[in-house]
Amino acid sequence: MKKPNKILIVDFNGTSPTYTHYFSLALEDKGYELNILGHKNTMDLEVHNKTLNYVGFKLRNKLVNYLCNWVFLIVNAKSYNVIHIQWLPFLKHSVLDLWGIYVLKNRNRNIFYTVHNLYPHDETKEKTKRRFNKLYDMLENIVVHTNTTTENLRKLGYNRNIIEIKHGLFYKGLNKKNGSISNKMVMLGRICEYKGYEEALRALKVLIDEGANFSLHIEGAGSFNYVLKLESLIKELNIEDRVILKYGYIDTSRLIELYCDAFVALMPYKEIDQSGVVFTAFGLNIPVVANNVGGLKDIVQDKVNGRLVEQGNLREFVESIKWVYNNQTDLKNELLKNEYSHLWQQSADILSKYYNKI
Repeated sequence: MKKPNKILIVDFNGTSPTYTHYFSLALEDKGYELNILGHKNTMDLEVHNKTLNYVGFKLRNKLVNYLCNWVFLIVNAKSYNVIHIQWLPFLKHSVLDLWGIYVLKNRNRNIFYTVHNLYPHDETKEKTKRRFNKLYDMLENIVVHTNTTTENLRKLGYNRNIIEIKHGLFYKGLNKKNGSISNKMVMLGRICEYKGYEEALRALKVLIDEGANFSLHIEGAGSFNYVLKLESLIKELNIEDRVILKYGYIDTSRLIELYCDAFVALMPYKEIDQSGVVFTAFGLNIPVVANNVGGLKDIVQDKVNGRLVEQGNLREFVESIKWVYNNQTDLKNELLKNEYSHLWQQSADILSKYYNKI
């Protein structure tokens, strides 16, 4: 069977340009001719030496650009052997993406879709969940990163092709401070309720009361109203002098610098399928303390690359932070090992076998 050599990766809004970059680069390294359809966030990609080819419209109006790129995708669908869609963020608000998939399947049935999380973060509307369930029913090939996502899809009754691949690391080799000892903790990226910031702040309060000289840096865009709630909690706990809380976009260079200055990334998540945060931390050789929820238990190895804590157990969370602090050098050395370096390539190998079956 002739190997399909032309692949289109779809990330309309540039939802996670770093993920799309590493994912696409691994496929290109296997010899595929590859284009990316969607918004190219040059600020997020500035740290990478190699650039990839983006196609499609580049209009200022986000909605108009999204719609025009759907038209581009449908018109050019037959020019590609494989179409691999990463995110359909407009599906949270409308059935438009479902109509797009319906038309696209009549133009090219070789469609792969990555389910990063079963539903959008913090999603509570049943109408939205039904739209995503309908999307999954329309797809023949679904790609996932954790067994948790596979199980959730099976519970929904999805009985077609689920391809489980490994999520690779971000920014591997860019931490120039591997030998340094730190007392700083970080929670970086989009600020949303599902990430459990309140638990992290209460853990910091306990640590301070017990004499620990730790600080917590929180920074990212997200829900401004939620940020205001966090500011109130910080004042209530009287820990203003140990917390930096900044609201707004973090450019990639600053993100890397903040991680490299820390000894741990805190992830007291309430629920999650998988998260780019853990792969950013691990890529920069920073261990995590995470709640044992969703797909995190598939990724975090307790006392190997961090700690896993039962959700709601504040005492265990506090003790785990102390343990990571005392063992940060050994944990960082573990994360430096080569077995973490080839996950993107392994995933590209797996996908290549499925692409080649078409």
